[in-house]
Amino acid sequence: MAWRNPTLVEVAIALGGNVGSPLVAFESALAGLERKGVLHVSHTSSLYRSKPVGQVLDQPIFLNAAVRATTSLDPHALMRELQAEEDEARRTRDGPIGGPRTLDLDLVFYGNHNLVQGEPKDGPGKWIHVPHPRWKEREFVLAPLAELLDKEEDGSERCQESQERTCAKMLGRAKRRWTELGGEKLLREKDAPLRRVCAMKTPRCGDGYGDVHPVQNSSIGGDAHTLYAPGARTMVMGILNLTPDSFSDGSSRAMEPQYVLDNARRMVEAGADILDLGAQSTRPGSQPIDAEEELQRLMPALDRVLHDEELKGVPISVDTFLAQVARTACDAGAHIINDVGGGALDPLDPLLATDLRNQDQDAPLPSSMWEAVAQAENCPAYVMTHSRSYPSRMMQDQRALHYEMKAEGPTPVVGEALVRKVHSALKGKLYPWRMLWDPGFGFAKDSDTNLALLRNLGHIRKHMEGSKPLQNAPMLVGVSRKAFLGKITGLTNPKDRDLASHAALVACVAGGADIVRVHDVRGAWAAARVADAVWKGETNILK
Repeated sequence: MAWRNPTLVEVAIALGGNVGSPLVAFESALAGLERKGVLHVSHTSSLYRSKPVGQVLDQPIFLNAAVRATTSLDPHALMRELQAEEDEARRTRDGPIGGPRTLDLDLVFYGNHNLVQGEPKDGPGKWIHVPHPRWKEREFVLAPLAELLDKEEDGSERCQESQERTCAKMLGRAKRRWTELGGEKLLREKDAPLRRVCAMKTPRCGDGYGDVHPVQNSSIGGDAHTLYAPGARTMVMGILNLTPDSFSDGSSRAMEPQYVLDNARRMVEAGADILDLGAQSTRPGSQPIDAEEELQRLMPALDRVLHDEELKGVPISVDTFLAQVARTACDAGAHIINDVGGGALDPLDPLLATDLRNQDQDAPLPSSMWEAVAQAENCPAYVMTHSRSYPSRMMQDQRALHYEMKAEGPTPVVGEALVRKVHSALKGKLYPWRMLWDPGFGFAKDSDTNLALLRNLGHIRKHMEGSKPLQNAPMLVGVSRKAFLGKITGLTNPKDRDLASHAALVACVAGGADIVRVHDVRGAWAAARVADAVWKGETNILK
């Protein structure tokens, strides 16, 4: 039969792999397909790791995901393009079913159509079976597919003629099937065969849950690392300020590489899982420096930390809002870019950047930071932070400080604004599966707003329904030594606020925080362990 191809049709594609660097292969394939005009990706799922199934069980665990996209190609032509990308990734086709592979791109749904032509032996583009014959059986396919349905789509069986080009009905079936099998409960089971992960390097001690996914990263000397699976233990991120004017711990020696390295080692010994290096002050009222000066401060210390044997395997984050700095840090091997501007502070010139007071609306945002992170060869994780103004004016800009306080405080504003940013970032090819998110304590928020945010922290995720990958992503919080704690306690010197910081940290863990960014690592580590024992059921301090 001749295929009557509509102008555009929605497709759902499942991605998988367990050889080489699957995440790099995923993003390279999607970039290639978009570049050639084969696909336009509109939604992505989270990343999942899954245990092998089929004929070969003795092989590395898999990385899985799914995307929803539009195409103008008929199914046969699309299949040929997908298989061409698999070939580009050096996918072998002569192995056993379910065996190791660098890249798997399965066409799961093609609109709401059913089509069966040919047999597998007929070769690329000649055998078509959509929906994919085994989509209902594979949890590692169903879980990602269930995240691709928009919140306003019911995915019901009531399908009009105009819906034949969309995947909504089939994605609704996938979501219901995933729920029938147990849904989120399956991911929380001990020794679960499927686990949601984030594209962030896991600390060298292991993630504490037996959930590891080896990924080769050539940019850090071939160091095999794992992807982070949030769970029962709160991670501690130690702050290393390379600024002489930090609000909390600025020092004339702060930029000396050996001084930074010694502090980094002490922090890891005290319990830090991650280290965050920042060479640009973001304290309220601080004046920004340009990328050249920031790099002069950052790179000598970053190089020492990344190549230190004692710190081998420790994830290294760089705190910056400048794309040039992020790009250079990623090229050097940084694993995380912690962007307090959420993609909106570069360029620095206020005349060129979006008015951040309006960023909670649907105004377009600059994308240079997102593009820099997306194009980095080592696929770093990215922290998307909520903020409404520049550090130099964040506490003077009353429009930025005004939040409409509802029953849940500022959480709807924060959650919905982060979702809009994620959709904008996807246009720059920064996929949501690379993201962590930060509600932005102290960033253009007065003391009352910070307290309301802390009190209602656990409600933010329900206001992220517009992006399931973001809703399921790890939450990073930074309340350490913040000014609102000084206002509560009367402690004017930030260094005197550590006990208050630990109290706030415990509240953050109770509100669902996965990673806490702190100055006093030893005290924060102890506070986090107690909080985990109370709210997360984690009592093994060796994990």
